[in-house]
Formats: sequence, C-alpha cells, structure tokens
Amino acid sequence: MTKPSAFSKFGNATVEDAFDLAKLFVTSLTFGMTKSHSYRGKITMIQRLMEKLIDGEWVSPATAIGNDYKVLELRGVIQVEVSLQYLNRYNMKLLKKDVGELALKVINDGDISTEVLMSIPSASITNYIAPEQNRTYERKSQNSQTGKNVAELLDILRSGK
Repeated sequence: MTKPSAFSKFGNATVEDAFDLAKLFVTSLTFGMTKSHSYRGKITMIQRLMEKLIDGEWVSPATAIGNDYKVLELRGVIQVEVSLQYLNRYNMKLLKKDVGELALKVINDGDISTEVLMSIPSASITNYIAPEQNRTYERKSQNSQTGKNVAELLDILRSGK
C-alpha cells in the first residue's frame, strides 16, 4: 500500500507526530482491507469509509474496530464505543480530521509531502521546544502499559465503569 518514501524521514516533532499517526492509521486500515475476514468487518469500500470518518460520522459496528485500532484510540485519533445493537461489536469516529486526511492522501496517491502536511492548520508550528525538554518528555511518556493492561483500560473507558 505504501512505500518508505511515502512519509517524511526528517522534520520537526509536530510534523513527525502527524506523519506517525497517519502511518499507523494507514497500517490499521490496510490490515482491515487485506487480512481481516468479513465476519470481523473487512474493509471493502475504503474511499467511502474515509469520507464518512473525515466528515465526522460514526462508522458501522464491527468486531475489528474494537481490536485493530487500540493504539489509535489511546492516542486520541479515534473514538470507539461499544455497539448497543450488536454483541461484541464497536462503532468508530475520527477525532483528528487532519490525520484522516493524510491517511486518505496516502491511500489515494501513495505519497505525502511536508508541503501537504503544512497546509493542514493543526499541523502548523507555533512554538519552539528545546531538544532537552523533548527528550525528558519522551522518557516520561515511554512508561506505558502492556497489551493486556491497555485492553482492560480501554474496556473500562468504553463501558464507563
């Protein structure tokens, strides 16, 4: 689906974060198109799916939504809710429109550039953070939970209990 040159290798932290989130989103979507089975919620109409997400709409209930997008949910890119109509299925809504637009650009064109990213308002740079502060922040943020704990945390957040 993508090639290594599809994402910028050098740049600032804000730009790289948007690229990383878009890359993660494209990876999850690609898995849903190529590896997921229809009973889980195989993605067949990617263009329509992305248009609905970018427009702020919820996408239909599927088991795969609750399993394949956990990191994106933790990073605040998407919101996942348990379906009230179907057992063990989930609904998804895109929270970061710019990440969805970047992902769609990669899916359609196979490439994105810094110029495209800088045209998205939320990716513009408004302040400077020294490398020393970034390193301290990165060290603090690396203390994350393991897969099982993350799944339990997401279940608690989704159910509200």
